[in-house]
Amino acid sequence: MYILVKNLNSRLIFVMNDDVQFNILLDELKSLLKQSFFKKEDYYPKAFFDFQCRILKEDEILAFFKVLVECQSLLFGGFVEKKTQKEQEIRMIEGSIHGGEVLEINEDTLITGKINPGAIIQLNAKLYVMQGVYGIIESNNSQASISSQVFKDATLRFFKKTIHHFTTFEMSLVYYKDDAIVIEKGDYIHV
Repeated sequence: MYILVKNLNSRLIFVMNDDVQFNILLDELKSLLKQSFFKKEDYYPKAFFDFQCRILKEDEILAFFKVLVECQSLLFGGFVEKKTQKEQEIRMIEGSIHGGEVLEINEDTLITGKINPGAIIQLNAKLYVMQGVYGIIESNNSQASISSQVFKDATLRFFKKTIHHFTTFEMSLVYYKDDAIVIEKGDYIHV
């Protein structure tokens, strides 16, 4: 057997072995679909197909759908796509950013210290600050955001919109959306 059939929430998933020739898979699929447990009157289970690492050519896709149409025993739900979880790396800056420093941040970054008054951060990514933001954050990037437990007299500037003297001692996420600076506060912010 080169095809493994799984049942997941009343849906069938056909896992196709990618080490075998495609025409052998089609023959096995056709014989599977003609068996009695797939032939029920007025019932067509929804099926998804996982071809694993195999990339189908146009003629193979047509041959695959021809088998499904000939057998008329299930509803085609789609192909299973492997979700590749991209490893997310975060840059770490140990310590604080001092007054007078100008720092451009282009990748997701964690600052273990604080951003002191007079420091300027030009932000193009996500920034997490452990000990608070007391300086200036500037961004012209819609994907940029800043999270911290403390903001005290901070200046936040996104796309020419500015908030001066922003102060809060509650976990907050600040970002730009729909032509405005958005501030989410509390334990359930969306990072």
